[in-house]
Amino acid sequence: MMGITFEEWEKGYCDDRPIEPCCASENPELWAEIVDYAEDKLKEAFDAGQQSVLNNQNYDSSKDTLLHIKRVNELLLLFAQELMDRAICHDNSKLYDPEKPLFDKMTPCLKGLTYGSEEYKKSLAELKPALDHHYAHNSHHPEYYKNGINDCNLLDLVEMLCDWKAASERHADGDIFKSIQINKNRFEISEQLAQIFENTVSKLCGHSKYKV
Repeated sequence: MMGITFEEWEKGYCDDRPIEPCCASENPELWAEIVDYAEDKLKEAFDAGQQSVLNNQNYDSSKDTLLHIKRVNELLLLFAQELMDRAICHDNSKLYDPEKPLFDKMTPCLKGLTYGSEEYKKSLAELKPALDHHYAHNSHHPEYYKNGINDCNLLDLVEMLCDWKAASERHADGDIFKSIQINKNRFEISEQLAQIFENTVSKLCGHSKYKV
């Protein structure tokens, strides 16, 4: 790598391995900031590799590491793009027939009930036609799939967990950790995955189940 600039290295990488095209972003300014940040971090790593050559190391692994970093960067940005698209489209089907009329009727009632209680389940029975349609058109619900949670992908699980967290905040006595445990039994989620959900909530929201 000695004697080339970061810009020359990056051009050579992109010429050899074109980045898969992302779908059009709804927020190009934010997306540009993310890409610029990632490129700045790559340049820092490149400069560190150049310095190691100046320090007379026999083999400079920086190129290998940078190729790996660049590829992981691409894949993470693709994942982030998909999550951004899901953030924009989440639950849009509730805004239209046949779901909206029933949600208009039942949402005020559900807000005053404890999630998972018998009263809550009875109210959901009235929502069944809307829920059946909703589950059939939104893959962040395990009911969307023939084999439930086992057919979900990681993108579905991330959106599902965010959905549970936001839904828990609509109830006066809502508790995301209780919701995770209720849905663990409901969908036959493993102990390991349930713990990962709890860890993620604690990391993302800055609290643990011991101080909610």
